[in-house]
Amino acid sequence: MEVEAARSQKGVLPLQEGLFPSKNAILPLQTVIDISEPTNSEGISYAELKNFVAVGCIRLPHNKVDEKWACLGKWRDVSTMKEIFSDSVIVESQLLWRIEILLKRGWIRVRFKSNKRDCTRGAIQVYVLPDDGGVYRPPFSSQTLRQSLRRALRIVMMHIDLNPKLWEGDWNDSDEVIPHPSHARGKSPSGENAEQSLFYIFNTLSSPNPEPLIVGDIYSSAAMEAILVSDIPGLKSELYRYQRRSAAMMVQREVLSISTLDPRLVETKTQHFQYYYDPVRAFILCKPQMYEQARGGICAETMGLG
Repeated sequence: MEVEAARSQKGVLPLQEGLFPSKNAILPLQTVIDISEPTNSEGISYAELKNFVAVGCIRLPHNKVDEKWACLGKWRDVSTMKEIFSDSVIVESQLLWRIEILLKRGWIRVRFKSNKRDCTRGAIQVYVLPDDGGVYRPPFSSQTLRQSLRRALRIVMMHIDLNPKLWEGDWNDSDEVIPHPSHARGKSPSGENAEQSLFYIFNTLSSPNPEPLIVGDIYSSAAMEAILVSDIPGLKSELYRYQRRSAAMMVQREVLSISTLDPRLVETKTQHFQYYYDPVRAFILCKPQMYEQARGGICAETMGLG
């Protein structure tokens, strides 16, 4: 009630009814999780970390780490942000409040460590329950509640730092913040918002690279080789090199089945992390979702060059 009253004073909307389970509520668990695993005060299981995906770290606010955590030099599990911050600090921070919501629902796990060079600073490792990990999530009373949790997870992911020094617990404040790759979508190499213009896309496309040897159909493979050396029966004009590559690539696309990653997913693969994130739906996946590319295409070379 004190937290709700404080949130009202700060002009923050109160939590929706039912967002936190009652203290005596025991939520259903997935069959692969041992029910004897310890639970937090809300009755939600803290299963082994192997059921969660490590997504990155979040740097915590300056001079707001609780004194009892100030000299904690090792990563330690945190079941609630109240173990690190006071209620008033959580209320004032939209990020910390959303982390608390996700912790209460069992969607994430976090581990805390203070900076050994500056005990007033700290960081948390964030682990997220993947959407394809086979872990059962409790049913929601409303679609609105589900969307609220997805929005909370999306905001948490916006603050993720992939710096390996931070994950290893040995970092300086001057160390570069490495945001999640999803933040780079729609931006030019200079960092400016390019809005994926046709001009930008055209100038960043890879040149066609046909490979006759990987085409299983012998007739199509032979046709590609003939095109690449400009040995085409009935054609008197000799094709330019870029034209041969484009024409051969068109043949390859028509006969070869190619799988591609779901364009909604952003692959995150570093020394410490390997997962796939959908920033629109706020989905975290362990395995990629692949789709077969459309066969064929449109050959539209630059006009006036040949």
